[in-house]
Amino acid sequence: GAYVAGLNAGKVYNAWPKMGEKWIVDSVTAMQPWYLNFIEGLAGVQFIHRYLAYLVFAFILFLFWKAKKMQLSSSQNWGVNSLAITVGIQFVLGVIALLYAVPVSLGLLHQLGAFVLLGSTIYSLHRFRFNNL
Repeated sequence: GAYVAGLNAGKVYNAWPKMGEKWIVDSVTAMQPWYLNFIEGLAGVQFIHRYLAYLVFAFILFLFWKAKKMQLSSSQNWGVNSLAITVGIQFVLGVIALLYAVPVSLGLLHQLGAFVLLGSTIYSLHRFRFNNL
């Protein structure tokens, strides 16, 4: 997220779910050496951010699904629910910000969402650790 914000990489490829007409545009791997694409290239940084977002979203939904099959304390249940809700909001905020070429207000909301998601993650980890001592 910091790379995307710092490079203004959210201002390119403002389509979703594809980057323009492709899932992986040629400019993702245009720079040499190849690794510079993912730290300096706008398309490469946005590509990494998008696909990490898909992975995080899927992983948290998987955790939510698995946790609902377990006997949870009320605080654990609250933590799992907060994770699912915040990752959903964060994902939608990211897509909306991208589609509107990241105006400052949406960019700030998306960064705030990342902070809230981090807080939900820490709370959930603490609740599961605390109850299993």
